[in-house]
Amino acid sequence: SSDLVEFSPDSSHHAYGANDGKKGVVVIDTEVKWRCHKVLRGGALFSNDSKRLAIGVEEPDGSQLIMADGIPQMKFLSIPQIRPSFSPDSEHLAYCALERGDQTVLVVDTDVHPLPGGIIKGARLVWEDSRHIHTIVLDDLKGRVVRLNR
Repeated sequence: SSDLVEFSPDSSHHAYGANDGKKGVVVIDTEVKWRCHKVLRGGALFSNDSKRLAIGVEEPDGSQLIMADGIPQMKFLSIPQIRPSFSPDSEHLAYCALERGDQTVLVVDTDVHPLPGGIIKGARLVWEDSRHIHTIVLDDLKGRVVRLNR
């Protein structure tokens, strides 16, 4: 199975992840670039400058992580179905993850920020600029916008 094909913003590249039941692969243009245990649903994401790529993968031990530019990032219990997001200048990568103990966190590069209450289903990560990111978290059963400074 495979996800939809993702096209780079400048339309010069395309990428997708696929699983054949035994292994996962990440294809960029027409070449297999990365191999992994399993590609997560949600698809690949190009940075705004079309030079970087991120995709969620699962390890053989069941942990999940983001591969960014072919480099495995931190392992977590799971990566929710919220797409990673590159900053407008393509320098920073943000994504949500679930740690042991059901603690939802927002990861920006290697900084981990707890999100008490968790993230609202369907929420997105929105960059105000390359230093500030917003998302919506659960707060007393209501949504609350969280703004983080980078």
